[in-house]
Amino acid sequence: MKTQKLEISGIPALLYGEESRKVYLYVHGKNGSAAEAARFARTACPAGWQVLAVDLPEHGTRKNSPEKLVPWVVTRELQTVYARMQPVWKHIRVYGVSIGAWFAMQALQTQKPEKALLVSPVVDMEKLILALMQQAGVTEEQLHAAGEIPTDFGKTLSWPYLCWVREHPLHWKVPTQVLYADTDPLTGHTAMERFRQQTGAHLTILEGGEHWFHTEEQMQFLNHIGLGLRSLDAHIAHILQFAVLCSRQSNDLHSLSVCGCRRKQHIFTVTTGGNAKEHIPRFTVTIDLLCEAE
Repeated sequence: MKTQKLEISGIPALLYGEESRKVYLYVHGKNGSAAEAARFARTACPAGWQVLAVDLPEHGTRKNSPEKLVPWVVTRELQTVYARMQPVWKHIRVYGVSIGAWFAMQALQTQKPEKALLVSPVVDMEKLILALMQQAGVTEEQLHAAGEIPTDFGKTLSWPYLCWVREHPLHWKVPTQVLYADTDPLTGHTAMERFRQQTGAHLTILEGGEHWFHTEEQMQFLNHIGLGLRSLDAHIAHILQFAVLCSRQSNDLHSLSVCGCRRKQHIFTVTTGGNAKEHIPRFTVTIDLLCEAE
């Protein structure tokens, strides 16, 4: 796969794929890098897309950079990158992971990319910070007075960060697909459901999954969703492929709940174990009901 090293206004980036008028801007999460986008690019590029991934401050090739991973820096950088992308690509979509998804939404909510795929996104940063403060036993008054307070669990609480979050509420209206694990410790069910209602996002919930999606079957399904399925038939076909994949690769009983086929908020579950013959018929019954509803 063709891979080019770039610098965009001093920001290191990797561009995957052959020349195209379609591109995904890939924004990694904490402890990630532009290089991790290669996995997604292996699916997106053969489908006619390029993938442009940047290293955020303190990550990848910028681990020792003077810039810090704070929203007033990252959002400005992403806006600069996006402005440079617009004359080059006609179709721009966003792929954001964890806090990278939140940075991308904050930076691009007025730019209106074509679509977005968000993986384990942070959708309520204020609530997350307040939860960390409670875990550390730190009050707002204490944080205000100190400015920054390191915690025993490796996080540094920041008053300027909290103030920035409160001063910049999220207003995300871009057509969005979300992949979310129901055991994600950073975003609770209530916060995710509120985000879905406010934004109209299509939500896919992996029951028993983790904040970090990394197994082969998780990534297979993630890649299929990311390419933007255009029809109900295609949506069903890809989910069936994933169901078969799970039945072949997993001996553990778990399930996948998928919300949001096309414009409707359908919910259905695939139970995967070791026997495709058992769970595929159950799944096709749900598909029949879904088609009748359409």
